[in-house]
Amino acid sequence: MPSRKVHEQLDMLLFGKRYSWIHRWMDEPWKRLGKEHRRMRHDPWHTPIQAFIMSGGDWRAYISAAYHIMLDKGALNLAIIELLYRIKREGHAPNKIFRLNE
Repeated sequence: MPSRKVHEQLDMLLFGKRYSWIHRWMDEPWKRLGKEHRRMRHDPWHTPIQAFIMSGGDWRAYISAAYHIMLDKGALNLAIIELLYRIKREGHAPNKIFRLNE
């Protein structure tokens, strides 16, 4: 399971800011449920919508929650994150990928 730091690093690469509150909120049930915490707040349809609503309509919050779930399920390979780092190092701006009506 990726750490919160990994989730936040992906946020920084894509959006230029961290959505720490989303990751804390999504993983809070871990305290009670351990690895089973993903039964809560990790639904690929509802959880990103909840994050969008809780953020006051920030689409980046929706995307951050969706990527959190993909990372946790292994659907978003960590090699993709390395590729984004490489793109950033070479001077491109991957944090502009999701500039949605700022």
